[in-house]
Amino acid sequence: MKKNNKLFCFIASSILIATFLGAIQKKITSVEFGAQWGPGMFAESAVVYRLLPIASFMRAKSLENIAKRWVKEDNFRDIFNKLDEGVLKVELRRQYYLLNHGEKLDDFPINFSVNELFDAGMLDKNIKKANKKAVLDLSSLKISNLYGLSKVLGKIEKNIESLKLDHNDLVVISNDSFSDYLYRLKKIDLSYNQIVALQEDCFVNLPNLDELYLGNNNLVFLSGDVFEKQSNLSNLDLSDNKIIFINSMAFYGLQKLQNLNLGDNQIEVLPPNVFQSLTGLKELYLKGNKIKRTDLVLDNLREINNVVSIVN
Repeated sequence: MKKNNKLFCFIASSILIATFLGAIQKKITSVEFGAQWGPGMFAESAVVYRLLPIASFMRAKSLENIAKRWVKEDNFRDIFNKLDEGVLKVELRRQYYLLNHGEKLDDFPINFSVNELFDAGMLDKNIKKANKKAVLDLSSLKISNLYGLSKVLGKIEKNIESLKLDHNDLVVISNDSFSDYLYRLKKIDLSYNQIVALQEDCFVNLPNLDELYLGNNNLVFLSGDVFEKQSNLSNLDLSDNKIIFINSMAFYGLQKLQNLNLGDNQIEVLPPNVFQSLTGLKELYLKGNKIKRTDLVLDNLREINNVVSIVN
């Protein structure tokens, strides 16, 4: 008797769940293929997507189809702005980005965290290529946040030696931006972002870094503890920023640095001993700044090493 009761409960529960999921699927279909989306339809669709985790097996296809349709609607921006953050909003941003081929996006806030891109399956090809070449290319993806980078690196079998993050929307590089998955990294490109700050020890997990490109950002000052653990760095590009102030200890410990580009910034004064520890420096670019008196600094630099070229 007990077995029969359990069986009956199981069957009844299965019927209820099937009916519930069927209703959700019906609602999704009505939204997906509806001729018009008014405020009422939008409100109902938002409720549906709060329930979608329960019906995850049907989500992917419907989510993509709905997003493809919505991005072409005249009231797309109203829809986008009213939605809560979640998988649908990520998919809408993705479809809008794809529809415009990555162009004409200045008037619309399209950006992602690495985690959002990963969860939406947008980095599958990048991961596949990284497994072949040991180069992870995440450039030009409108990335504004590196949260979730460890997830991506966990899917890559090779030790990444080069990381491309150029032409994104990064603003701050924090001390937890790069995990120890990248301890063998030799090159990182962070140029053409919106970076305004480099937090203390933000590159601490990258002891083998050889090349670092930070050009064309919005950096204003360099503190004395950003590069102190990068003893293997040979090429550092800080050109085309808005640097006004450089701490006298900013380049301390970079004995292997050969090329330093500080061109096209807004530097007016250089601390007397700012280059003192750069005993391996070969080329220094200072052109395009507002430096009024460089003779003392450069004379000091020539005394401690054999700089081949100073472009000022």
